[in-house]
Amino acid sequence: MKRKLITATALALMLAVTNNLQAQKSSEQPKVEQTKKSSTEQAVLSTHKKLNENLVSGNLDELKKIYSSDYFLTNAIGQVWSREFFLNLLSSGSLKMIELTIADEKVTILDNIAIVTAQQNFKLTFGTNPMEGKERTTAIYHKKGSNWVLVTQQNTPIVEQQSK
Repeated sequence: MKRKLITATALALMLAVTNNLQAQKSSEQPKVEQTKKSSTEQAVLSTHKKLNENLVSGNLDELKKIYSSDYFLTNAIGQVWSREFFLNLLSSGSLKMIELTIADEKVTILDNIAIVTAQQNFKLTFGTNPMEGKERTTAIYHKKGSNWVLVTQQNTPIVEQQSK
């Protein structure tokens, strides 16, 4: 009986070690990420790219085409800005986007709704105050006809943690 118990324990230990080695080997192999985007995802990302380019260039006519009539932004300090208020800031020069780069974009499509999440690195002036930083953004687009329009966007600052 004792011998069977020792044999079973040794067998279980060998199986555990074998499984652990196989798991390590598979985790060492490079993971291939899916990079092929659907045509819908590509269309949404194209609209999002145009949005950011037009924010930097200050092209209000193009921005008006991208923002839905009921668009609102929840900015990185929790203020809610309507489409009209935001466009007025841009047109008056009170808000000037100098640079805007996007990283880590992900798109989720739900019928005629698209959710884009990304990291934004920005440089801007607000009034006379220069600002720069990083934030996570969530943008929700709605397909109207053949166009994707931005319904709402929410930005959250990325705060670098200080080492102890």
